Amino acid sequence: MNKPNKIAAFTMVDILTGMIITSIIISMVFFLFTSVNKQVYTYGQVRNDLNAFLLMKSDLKRQFEKNENEIIGIPGGISIIGSSLELN
Repeated sequence: MNKPNKIAAFTMVDILTGMIITSIIISMVFFLFTSVNKQVYTYGQVRNDLNAFLLMKSDLKRQFEKNENEIIGIPGGISIIGSSLELN
């Protein structure tokens, strides 16, 4: 009797298991990438807002230090009136 030759190979169950594990890992990496991307975008927006605030703060400080400006309190804020500038 001839013995059948055995060929080393993967079964369908082995391939299916590998595909499932690979798809789980890829989905976890994708989720991690999207969350980090959202956090970086949010951090950038906060940083831009902070930069705009600091720029406005330094500009207002410069305007307050000028002698030709008149500072008037108005409801809900201030008004700076100068020779060629009006800021509300």
